Amino acid sequence: MDLACEMASRFDAELIAVHVIPDKPISQAERRIAEVGFEPQVAAEFDATPPPEVLANANLRSQRLAKQAAETEGRIRWALGERLMSDARASANVKGVQTVRTITRAGDPAKEILSVASEEQADLIVMGRRGIGDLAGLLLGSVSRRVTQRAECACLTVK
Repeated sequence: MDLACEMASRFDAELIAVHVIPDKPISQAERRIAEVGFEPQVAAEFDATPPPEVLANANLRSQRLAKQAAETEGRIRWALGERLMSDARASANVKGVQTVRTITRAGDPAKEILSVASEEQADLIVMGRRGIGDLAGLLLGSVSRRVTQRAECACLTVK
């Protein structure tokens, strides 16, 4: 983000920060962040008192809990994404970037980044590379590598 801000400021360019909520199960790191930062909201929204017909049926209870867990994970991810984008906007403003927009999407990160770059006619994509992808990353390639290979504009990967 620092390098993207520096470049946007230097060239008086618009900065579009993109966060993609991945379409895979929530990670342990996200769970820990949620426990610390979002516990009151999650607890308040989780319906702990099912109707009597659900209480009487173990299968319905299980289905209901699974649905609530998935919905809760989604809310946590969107809340984390919004916080990241808010922090990105504030950081860019502090670093002198005049025009900052943020976009949050859900789906495959590489596909969504490429989609935003195409829609916005981006001149440059700046992304981080952490090198901590899972087994699928080894087999299919990391997000940064897939974006770099398929992008129609220049890409800068920062480690």
